[in-house]
Amino acid sequence: MFSDMLKRQLEQEVVGQPRAVDRLVRAVTLARSGIPRQGPLGIFLFMGPSGTGKTHLARVLTRTLHGEESRLVVADMASGIESSPWASIIGQIAPLFALPGPTPAAPAAAPPMSVVLLEQLEKARPEVVRRLAMVLETGQFLLPDRRRASLHNTFVIMTSNLCERQILDEGHGIGFRADSDENERRRVFEACFDAASKQWGADFLGRLDDFIIFHRLDEASLEAILDRHLERLTAFLAARGIGLEVLAPARRFLLGKGSQDARCGARLLVRAVTWHLEFPIADLLASGRLLPQMRVVVDHREADKHLHFVVPEEGAVHVPGPGEPVGRPIAVRWDDAALA
Repeated sequence: MFSDMLKRQLEQEVVGQPRAVDRLVRAVTLARSGIPRQGPLGIFLFMGPSGTGKTHLARVLTRTLHGEESRLVVADMASGIESSPWASIIGQIAPLFALPGPTPAAPAAAPPMSVVLLEQLEKARPEVVRRLAMVLETGQFLLPDRRRASLHNTFVIMTSNLCERQILDEGHGIGFRADSDENERRRVFEACFDAASKQWGADFLGRLDDFIIFHRLDEASLEAILDRHLERLTAFLAARGIGLEVLAPARRFLLGKGSQDARCGARLLVRAVTWHLEFPIADLLASGRLLPQMRVVVDHREADKHLHFVVPEEGAVHVPGPGEPVGRPIAVRWDDAALA
């Protein structure tokens, strides 16, 4: 079925947020059916800490629907000039959705089923929120040149960090996680919904199709994210005839770096992979020290602040044990001091 296929595609790249994926899959399936509805195809508010996948899910959905992330239409709700914040914000997206009119106009640049991402909703001024509520109700609005614009054939996704503290602190500092019990999850949801109601009003929230909490990522989710990054790097090197093996101590080092601050979600992990793994390998490739038909083994030694990269001697096929020499060390290291 189409919905099952789309769900698998999104879950391959978005980890630890099954409810968010499920709700978007349902919205896309309904949109493809052609069943008419008033307003945009789907209106969602994603709330949660940074780095938990809110923006990433919008990007992945756009790439899945249109083949490239550059099709995502983004507006920062914190922007806007003092005299006319609504005009300056809506001006970031509206021209793409202008309807044909009596005056000459460029054809709409946005394809059907476009994804519009409105970021940092908590920083939007009250005037902007009021006008946005009207747009979400009707799906149409006027441009400064009096042309009409329509969001009827779009998915509107808004993001906010408004309830970051409630999500991270719920459960006596343990944090709200995907494996929390149902009562815990319900308490967090209600706390966030109450905060959102105070911030934007029940009338605004009533225009949403779904209000979705993005969980703090647990250890299993971070491991899955690391696996995806390693798979991509391994495939990249394999296409160049180079083997890559990341040993368990190196994995633990990267996961440790990536879980130091729950407020950052997966961002610290992605940064650790970039700085401590990808950059050294890029340096080896650029300097000609890592060539086709070579295999690089990545390890970590306790108390070191960097990974170790070793090319086994020709013919070596086994994974070395602790302290066992594996071949020729490569003189490259990127430690924390070098990143400061």
